[in-house]
Amino acid sequence: MDNWTVETVNWAQESSLSLLVFFAEKTLSFSTYSKNQRSFLSHHSFPLLQSKSIAESCNQAYLKLPYQRADFLETKVGFYSPFVTLFPAAIDNESIQKIFAFEHGITEEACKMMRIKSSNLGKLAFILPEEASAWALQKFNAPEFYPSRELSLNFAMQVKSKDMLLLIIQDDAIELIVKTKGVLQFHNHFKVNTTEDILYYSLYGLDKLGINKDSISAYIAGNINAPEIDLAEIKRFLNIKIAHQEHDFGCPKELNANYFSSFQLLLCE
Repeated sequence: MDNWTVETVNWAQESSLSLLVFFAEKTLSFSTYSKNQRSFLSHHSFPLLQSKSIAESCNQAYLKLPYQRADFLETKVGFYSPFVTLFPAAIDNESIQKIFAFEHGITEEACKMMRIKSSNLGKLAFILPEEASAWALQKFNAPEFYPSRELSLNFAMQVKSKDMLLLIIQDDAIELIVKTKGVLQFHNHFKVNTTEDILYYSLYGLDKLGINKDSISAYIAGNINAPEIDLAEIKRFLNIKIAHQEHDFGCPKELNANYFSSFQLLLCE
């Protein structure tokens, strides 16, 4: 069910559509949501072709979508980026830029693409992927941009469990978030190739935080059906559940976790 569309939808008559676009490292996905019907109408995923530029790959994918002439009330664009840091709210933006450049080993010139968002957790600094954001700005009317870390943090703070581990599976990386007593304790991303890598970072992180793996609620979402992910093996070491939104927005539950980024984009304000 990687690609699907509600058969009865008439795109020309839909007047309250949200378009949700997500750039992973190797894939690009498009989801549509009708605010009138309060449900998802479609989801499509495509590879980002190494033989083509980002713009060429995106244009080729977009031409395959069934809603070429649809009008969208809003377009939200999410993306995976290794250049993301959450800062305390008290730090001024000029200091954030200097610390950000030092932390990620990049020049302050490279920080020109950096954006800073304020939230209940502090200030989230991130760099927009240049080619992907340029394509989105050219293709859509006033798209809003969200790093995947923001989507994961939002979900972690929405979950009722005060003690939790959240694993979001990306193409070649995981987002790892831990909160205890309702307070964010850890958030980072790690490059992974195997299930063993995922377990190593998860268990090592909990150990360093002094948290018993059996005393914390664990959730997993994202690309959980990838062939290199052995969910049964992860469950041998962690009491982990499939993460899904309490409100499924009219989408089958099994898709809720797989299309985590689309659900989280929909909830972003």
